[in-house]
Amino acid sequence: MLKAEQLVKAKDWNGALEYTKKYLDTGRYNQLISYFHHLALYHTGKLSYHLLDYPQKQGVKRLYFPWNSDSRESEYGHILYEQLGYINEAQRWEFESMVVWGETASHLINLTRYNIVNHRPLVAQRFINKLKQSLFYRQEALQLEKLVHGGKVPGLRNALEGKVDIPARFANVLNIGPELQYLCECDSTNKMAFEYLMSNLLLSNHVVRFVNNLKLMKSFPYTELPPVYEEALYIYKLGVGNEEFSKVGIKIKPETEQRFKRYYQLVESKQIETLQKEFGNTYWFYLNYISPYGNKVIAN
Repeated sequence: MLKAEQLVKAKDWNGALEYTKKYLDTGRYNQLISYFHHLALYHTGKLSYHLLDYPQKQGVKRLYFPWNSDSRESEYGHILYEQLGYINEAQRWEFESMVVWGETASHLINLTRYNIVNHRPLVAQRFINKLKQSLFYRQEALQLEKLVHGGKVPGLRNALEGKVDIPARFANVLNIGPELQYLCECDSTNKMAFEYLMSNLLLSNHVVRFVNNLKLMKSFPYTELPPVYEEALYIYKLGVGNEEFSKVGIKIKPETEQRFKRYYQLVESKQIETLQKEFGNTYWFYLNYISPYGNKVIAN
């Protein structure tokens, strides 16, 4: 676990992906490893293409940590939100973690960084003053002090910069889905928010919402639909019929329809072993046999 954490914090995404794959290849499950695995998949450009390489028996819980006051989880929740550019939530997780684990250097540094980009220089300075008393982190504190009034920290982006909600909007701490939707609506260029939103919708059986959000893809340089996306889109087509499906404006490849025919034949003949071997990493198999939310599309 420590090795994976070190790789993620160093942003060695290829190394993190290799490490987490080795762990998952053993057939074991650990929520933290899965959390790191999906972060590494995104940052290596593979999340939309390899989302279902391993059985997602825990559904969306493999993507993130819902807030449940778990002291251990509180240490890592900020990482995803920081990567998404959702600094307010990253700060909340990091502050909760500091309450649990104390004023360690890593917590003080992150809280300083977050408060700088959130334009709270006085709060940031309070954390810097504590860091300056440390023998090992004094120089880093002095470097951060130079940034206090600039509102910028290298490598840290606030996706909601300048966004003001009236009336005030409160984050959903139990379900990341609405927060991902909010990020996409506020920043159409946030590819990570988009891919995590789509992954979250697929893993939670929300195929209709998934299809409704496919229009967001136009902001990104996809040359074609990732196979998992197309498989989910075909499920939607089967449910609504050709006329309604035509409104989506996306065509299903003939080879995808042929693959589904083969899939359905194996389902009908109950050849589960062959089915899993040939289609175990497809959305069809996930929806029918793995999803913890049942084997039906959730329409609302």
